[in-house]
Amino acid sequence: MLETYIIRINRNLSEHEYQQLQIWISPEKRLKLKQYFHFIDAQHTLLGDILVRKLIHKHFYIKNNEIIFDTNAYGKPFLKNHLGFHYNISHAGNYVVCVVGDKPVGIDVEIYETVNLKTAEIIADRFFTDDETEYIFSQTGIRRKRAFLQIWTMKESYIKHNGKGLNIPLRSFSVLCEFDICFHHIFENGEAISHICTDLGKEQPSVFELTVSDLLLMYNN
Repeated sequence: MLETYIIRINRNLSEHEYQQLQIWISPEKRLKLKQYFHFIDAQHTLLGDILVRKLIHKHFYIKNNEIIFDTNAYGKPFLKNHLGFHYNISHAGNYVVCVVGDKPVGIDVEIYETVNLKTAEIIADRFFTDDETEYIFSQTGIRRKRAFLQIWTMKESYIKHNGKGLNIPLRSFSVLCEFDICFHHIFENGEAISHICTDLGKEQPSVFELTVSDLLLMYNN
């Protein structure tokens, strides 16, 4: 099993929808939502949690009140009562993306317009490996920005797959070298780009696109 879900935030949740969905999440997650300064971040987190819960029920028929999440020593969440299920979530701009599988997984999505090319060049020079930097600087204009985001989303998906996050120095590995893991380019549309990282295997991810209304319908059925 290797599935990726892309939620395009085509509208905000209504106040009623937002409150109703919170009934299905844990008290700890509800408290976390209150700590967000921006509603959009709280909404993204809520939608991601709801999607994962629906997928857990879909694959394992676990009732919502029996779903228990925990985190590893580095803060990566996992399903406590079914260790064969792995998932990861990322959100940016108008996108919430989620990957689920039966092996460790990681995902990242980034938005083009939030990236300043000069800043990207500084980040690449400081935090990326020599071959990654060489690849980025071999491009010009918008292609350089694309190359940066390509490398960035791959590196982010790798450290999330590994489960240690930024405890792994970004300069300590190159996504352009041979790995015992696999990268999949999920989508790129001129607005955003996303990659996932999984354990090495021939399985290609199934990709599903949803709107907010699709997710609400999916959850209510």
